[in-house]
Amino acid sequence: MATDALTSGLISSESQAGNGHASLADVARLAGVSAQTVSRVVNRKNNVAEPTLTRVREALDALSFQPNRIARSLVLNRSESIGVINLGIPMNVSLGQSQFGIGQSAESAGIATIFATVLEPETGHASEDAVARAFASTAWSAR
Repeated sequence: MATDALTSGLISSESQAGNGHASLADVARLAGVSAQTVSRVVNRKNNVAEPTLTRVREALDALSFQPNRIARSLVLNRSESIGVINLGIPMNVSLGQSQFGIGQSAESAGIATIFATVLEPETGHASEDAVARAFASTAWSAR
């Protein structure tokens, strides 16, 4: 169905050729609804009639739609991600298991993880400046 929709002009060539992902507008065009209606379905709002909900879900499936996490985080002003900073502790089995567990738990909740090790090459220790830089680079995640 997605290939048929592309060749019939229901899917914009820009979104398919540009990044290979369908946009809300592409799904809306295929389902015959507005992009706002698609957004309501994607965000699980209850104000969509059942026949429309079915059409939109079929279009989402047909186009293998995946929400854009970056766009979503900008609109919601939160990233649904967490940052974990290792203060220069050498990697060991226990730390690796902890990071794996954090990553698995976060993923099952739909949360992305960012892992960073803070270590000054000159000293081999974490400095206040290095920690500040690590937090600054992931500060958008804390919103």
